[in-house]
Amino acid sequence: MPLPEVHPPEEVTDDLGCFVFMAIFAVFGTIVAFATEVMWLIVPVVLITMALALFIAKQKIGIHLGVRHLQESEQAGLLIYSDSPLWKAHIEREWLPRFGPRVAVLNWSERRDWDPTDPLVQLFKGVADPEREFTPIVIALRKERRPLLFRFDPAFRLAKFGDREALETMERRMFGMVELS
Repeated sequence: MPLPEVHPPEEVTDDLGCFVFMAIFAVFGTIVAFATEVMWLIVPVVLITMALALFIAKQKIGIHLGVRHLQESEQAGLLIYSDSPLWKAHIEREWLPRFGPRVAVLNWSERRDWDPTDPLVQLFKGVADPEREFTPIVIALRKERRPLLFRFDPAFRLAKFGDREALETMERRMFGMVELS
């Protein structure tokens, strides 16, 4: 089994580039429909565009609502972790006491009890990618800049095999950001 690759923190994207693409798609589809006189093409173009717009808008709005909630609560970020034996004890022993009330917490193992209208749940769903390591993650706010997303799963997996350097490096950077906020 290959060792996981640890990635640096990434900016949480909430730009409107997808909406620009959808507008171009809709205009192009409409032009093709009129040029070929196949007017029924407008219906699938509009339906696809609207479905994508609703999906992306829900994601982007969730990110904005969650970030605003954290800012209004004067919190520096959001931690999402689970009851995995790989990291639970470490996070509860090392991170939670150090974060204190400065960081909001969601436990993935308790997701059945989450309120889908909670802005923090919406923020998590806006940035989480089920195809990638999505727990534990920390979304750290930054003044006048986009939040940073720390994905800790690969670092914890390396630490399990004795290589703690990546985990310690990411933790230092994360704690530095959270404590400065």
